[in-house]
Amino acid sequence: MSGPSFRIKFDGPALQDHEIDVADLAPALVALGQMVKAANRVVNGEALEVSVRVRTVGDGSFWVELTVRAQSAYAAVRDFLVGPDVDAVLKLITIIGLSGAGAGIAGKGALALIRQIRGRRPKRLGRHGGLIRIEFDDDTQIEVEEATARVAFDSEFRTALERVAVEPLNQPGIDAIVLEGDGIEEKITQETAGSFLAPPIVEDGLIETRHTKVFSIIDLSFKPGKKWRLSDGHGRATLVDVEDAAFISRIENSEIAFAKGDILVCDVRETARQTAKGLRADYAIVRVIEHRAAGARTQQSRLAF
Repeated sequence: MSGPSFRIKFDGPALQDHEIDVADLAPALVALGQMVKAANRVVNGEALEVSVRVRTVGDGSFWVELTVRAQSAYAAVRDFLVGPDVDAVLKLITIIGLSGAGAGIAGKGALALIRQIRGRRPKRLGRHGGLIRIEFDDDTQIEVEEATARVAFDSEFRTALERVAVEPLNQPGIDAIVLEGDGIEEKITQETAGSFLAPPIVEDGLIETRHTKVFSIIDLSFKPGKKWRLSDGHGRATLVDVEDAAFISRIENSEIAFAKGDILVCDVRETARQTAKGLRADYAIVRVIEHRAAGARTQQSRLAF
């Protein structure tokens, strides 16, 4: 069952007979699978599982197929024919930067962003018009979609990318690694390899922004200092600090009743940090703007603050 695909190609004198030492090829292909899976974890979490398969096409090139694995054979066939999973995989490849199909508002994937950063450490990251703005010490700026930035700064993705795009160049007779897909080609040579090295892990606060965000309630704690377990609508539970003293006071005075699935519309402070596991976001609710009760209680119990 074929899915969206891209190609990795090795160039240089070592390929003149259309052969390559398996010791040079195997680690790069294994790392390529790890790279794609790391990006999928960042973009889709546990909502989508991808596997990476390879078929040779000659001349030192290898087509890399991404196929979607589902819970059952029937589900796999159904989802593949209907299209949602295929669309998700195509979007993933586009975010990585291995397809030009629907390249997004900022028009670049993670590979192009990494090349443009050239190994520099960002001075500041912030949100601007729905994009992430990356600022450097020389006052240059780059704007990209958030998913692209998260993939590009993810440590697992970068470590795997280094094994794919840099380590093979240390072998005699391999002069370039080419990753190409639909309308996209990334060629990494000895001269540009430095841009694709995995950066050292330095934990630091990079982004602090304020915006309105909607959460659904999973689990609450009324103990001082304890975080609430909320869902941000993307299938993941998020631990959130609640700093709204007036809202907490209403709770303590039994003025508000909660149920699982209730919605909170909040003024949120988001802090994204560069950690050993990539770019991590922490949330703090500065003010609860509105509490919307779940189900049949919604019309009777809507509270705005």
